[in-house]
Amino acid sequence: MLYYIPSTIKKGISMSDLMVIPNNIEDMSDAELAKFVGSAQEHSASQFPTLRVNYDDEDDDKNTLPRGHWCIATDGKRIFAPSVQFQIMFTAMQYSHYDPDEGKMVNQSVYFRNFGDDIPDIKGGQKCGSIPRKQREDLSKEEQDYQRNIKLAKVLFGLVTIDGVNQKGEPASAENVPCIFYAKGTHFMPMANYIDAVDKRGKAIPQSLIQMDLTRQKNGGVVYWEVTPTEAKTVKLNKDHVAAMSVFAQFVQEENDILLGKWKAARAKMGSPDMKEVAGAQEVIDPDLDDPLDFD
Repeated sequence: MLYYIPSTIKKGISMSDLMVIPNNIEDMSDAELAKFVGSAQEHSASQFPTLRVNYDDEDDDKNTLPRGHWCIATDGKRIFAPSVQFQIMFTAMQYSHYDPDEGKMVNQSVYFRNFGDDIPDIKGGQKCGSIPRKQREDLSKEEQDYQRNIKLAKVLFGLVTIDGVNQKGEPASAENVPCIFYAKGTHFMPMANYIDAVDKRGKAIPQSLIQMDLTRQKNGGVVYWEVTPTEAKTVKLNKDHVAAMSVFAQFVQEENDILLGKWKAARAKMGSPDMKEVAGAQEVIDPDLDDPLDFD
């Protein structure tokens, strides 16, 4: 069994700080499996394509694209469909900061499971500088805009099956494509609630094949699409699923090694490598639902 320390320096860790990659996933109970993939809560530049909602009207070749459809790039093509089936294999959370002026992601935290953990980011801070919503009222407009650009995502690693069209409008499909869905903004709570509901039924989330539709919403003059998850069927796990879980868990481990290394380098430049100086009190923060347009 391999233990990984994703969100703290080795001093003073507890078992809840560890991500575990077990050797005997096939022999795990439903409860143990749920804990491993991250669907059960403890009480006390990617190698995978991103599953996202398409907001583009056309591509660089002037092909008309379907707005408000799921989109994923696989085998050198993009596939669009109004609904997909998604099987979650591993879950985590992550903060990220997108700078609209620079047009790029400028900060991100390690992947984590619990809000009570230290959540270091690559600039040497915590949670990309996000502060609780109730503490934002006295901030200046500039500071509030800055906070709104910091997003909390439920990061869902899984297998997607999609049946739709390519960018030229021709029929296209793909089955069980390993991918990542960053459920943030208005996608956060529907997916978090779905995972909690599955957990309360005593089922591990990989055992639930999810039908993910998109519902058109409007906030003033802003049109956006929100995920609507429902269960398509119960899945009996096999060795391919076990292999996928292990691959995703290993990916998170390796990514966190890189992210934590960047945190340490940033702290060294500040002349303060101690995690305790920036940890502070960890509070549960509602996902940022003010701004529904989260472009991946």
